[in-house]
Amino acid sequence: LEEEFGIEIPDKDAEKIKTVNDVVGYVSEHI
Repeated sequence: LEEEFGIEIPDKDAEKIKTVNDVVGYVSEHI
């Protein structure tokens, strides 16, 4: 994700991402 979309995800946040829905939620909050 980081390379494809240019979004850096800190390790503490990445640990919380378990599903595709989690990714969508994270990205929508941080762009």
